[in-house]
Amino acid sequence: MDPALEARIKHAPHEPGAYIFKDEAGKPIYVGKAGDLRDRLVQHARGDNPAGWAEVMHDRARDVDWIITRSETEALILEANLIKEHKPPYNIRLSDDKSYPYLKITEEPFPRLLVIRDLPRDAQVHIPGGRGKTRRGFHDPKRHEVYGVGRGLIFGPYPTAAVMWKMREIASQVFGLRHCRKTLDPSKPIRPCLNYHIKRCVGPCQGQMTPEEYGQVVAQVVMLLEGRTEEVRRQFDERMNQAAAALDFERAAAYRDKIKALDSASQDQLVNAAEERDQDVLAVAMEEDFAVVELFPVRAGRMLAPEHFSFSHVRGRLPVEVIEAAMTVHYSQHVTPPRQILLPEPLPEVGQWEQVLGELREGKVELLVPRRGEKRKLVGLAEKNARVNLIQLQEERGRKRQENLAASTTSRKSSAWKSARSASSATTSPTSRARKRSARWSSSPTACPTRSATGASASAWGGTSWTAAWGRTSRTAAWGRTSRTAQSRTTTP
Repeated sequence: MDPALEARIKHAPHEPGAYIFKDEAGKPIYVGKAGDLRDRLVQHARGDNPAGWAEVMHDRARDVDWIITRSETEALILEANLIKEHKPPYNIRLSDDKSYPYLKITEEPFPRLLVIRDLPRDAQVHIPGGRGKTRRGFHDPKRHEVYGVGRGLIFGPYPTAAVMWKMREIASQVFGLRHCRKTLDPSKPIRPCLNYHIKRCVGPCQGQMTPEEYGQVVAQVVMLLEGRTEEVRRQFDERMNQAAAALDFERAAAYRDKIKALDSASQDQLVNAAEERDQDVLAVAMEEDFAVVELFPVRAGRMLAPEHFSFSHVRGRLPVEVIEAAMTVHYSQHVTPPRQILLPEPLPEVGQWEQVLGELREGKVELLVPRRGEKRKLVGLAEKNARVNLIQLQEERGRKRQENLAASTTSRKSSAWKSARSASSATTSPTSRARKRSARWSSSPTACPTRSATGASASAWGGTSWTAAWGRTSRTAAWGRTSRTAQSRTTTP
């Protein structure tokens, strides 16, 4: 490492934060985080990491900057944002550069449910399934500045877009929350849209529903997004029984269908875990310069839809380093960590990770490496899925390479053909082309030229026009019909 850089490291503070190594041009080449910046940078100076990439990075580094944060949790989030922004070559990076979606209930007389991906820095986010708990929203990893989002309730982030869209679909199908962007006034009814006729909207635009009545619908949607599905189901069940007792069977059937839709939403799972607890199961598969980390979320003993992360620039890295990168990306987006996180291998800094994740959860978090039993089977299942997704990723990349190669080959052939054609046209003059045509006409006694007898065409017939060669008649005269213009054509002297 450069001596000047080692001297600068000695002035680093004993505070949590993120650090950025830079090359001679001042370009960031590596971003990291630490609970104690001085201790972590001294480890880099000593070369405690024997990996080849670390040695190369240390040789290229000429400067280091650091940003002090209030806690290791903020350092974790800052590291993820800096990697997204600078894309340093010695950091493990996400291949798909994903961000997490949120759902927002607007604050207006007749609220809507919107999908957003960028958040204001001070947004208060309701944790899905958190039963009303909120957390301050941080900046989106894509670093888009967002203003004018307005006030309202924000729920998220959702680990996959499929889960988010399904919740939005239920809000429309079951509760009839409106989607249109119209400014509604109860005193000025307007014509309802198609969603009202197919029973996907309660139709507040007709002026037959007050904001208070519509607010009851919104309150039920909020209960659903907060994870209080059982309470909503209980209300629907009571209304269904009341409608059936009143012999209003059509209304009772409508509530029955809503209850079925809620049950299908709450049962969005793959398998049941052995224990009734919240867990995240992580596993990794690596080959060459790519890796896939599989994450199985288990909530209340039910395994929900899995999520996987595709990484590049992993050559020479350890599997635990890739898992740490996935945890940084995932939990920095304010996905609330569960009580337990199951891993295939122990992390080198387990204590620091448990402290950071505990702050995000506002409770205790354990990182476990199971050796036997149902937990070990879950880790094995995650490893199997990671290998399958890695194979699919490699096949997709290979297919794209073949398509790009075929497209470039076709483009080169087309360019070469156009160049040859333009070069041939440039070297052939109009006079030479006329001589070639005249030569073809004179070589065949039955040829019928279609030009008037001027220039090169006339000379091909011995100084006479083509009408003279046919007895001062036109071509049609040769078939027994006299042309009107035959008498007007003359022999070329």
